[in-house]
Amino acid sequence: LLWEILNRGASYPYENLTDEEIIENVRRVFHQDDRAIYLPQPAICCKEMYSLMLECWQRNPFKRPTFREIHLFLLRKNLGYSPLASESITSTQQHFLYCPCQ
Repeated sequence: LLWEILNRGASYPYENLTDEEIIENVRRVFHQDDRAIYLPQPAICCKEMYSLMLECWQRNPFKRPTFREIHLFLLRKNLGYSPLASESITSTQQHFLYCPCQ
């Protein structure tokens, strides 16, 4: 869901794969195959946010962050946030471009 929000609906997840390829990819993710394909980093998503997304997609639930860890991460991301005065990008885009954790 976060990937789709940050991608602003510009494309669908795995839209370049056929139905059969998606099923095979799910199998690869399930078996922790190195050939598994994960969604790419959205253009307005900072490296740290994308890393969090990748952690959430871990097959092993013990390797995924807890909701508390996700909540704390998002709180830290908002520290020092102040919107820029720009008409060319939205305030949501500004927030993820700002990325104080870099």
